[in-house]
Amino acid sequence: MADDPRIDISCLEAVIGTRYTVDTIIHLRRRVSGVRFVWIMGADNLAQFHRWKDWRRIASEVPIAVIDRPPQSFRALAAPAAQALARYRLPENQAAQTSGSARAGLGLSHRHEIQPVIDRPSEPGRQLEDKK
Repeated sequence: MADDPRIDISCLEAVIGTRYTVDTIIHLRRRVSGVRFVWIMGADNLAQFHRWKDWRRIASEVPIAVIDRPPQSFRALAAPAAQALARYRLPENQAAQTSGSARAGLGLSHRHEIQPVIDRPSEPGRQLEDKK
């Protein structure tokens, strides 16, 4: 993926002075408001996403696509963040369409499986609440 001309590896965080993903996302959404960002992460990161700074805010700011990384997938689905975001998960048929177009758009082969997208709440910036 890193060789794809549509992917630009940069030192953005150093330039804009952010340290955490949540701050980078907020900065980018304010700076380029007309762009629809999608956060793409591996299942291994979803498994520990609940430990990230303001992970609920990240999930409320951008939709998330999770790339399957066996054997991490089952563990990831049991993780606190995956459980909290389960109600935002797209139905399987819609996710399959999304994953196919996302895979093609990223130049990924069929062996790179993209799991269902977790859509963000309809109101950007709204914090996700704990289920109690």
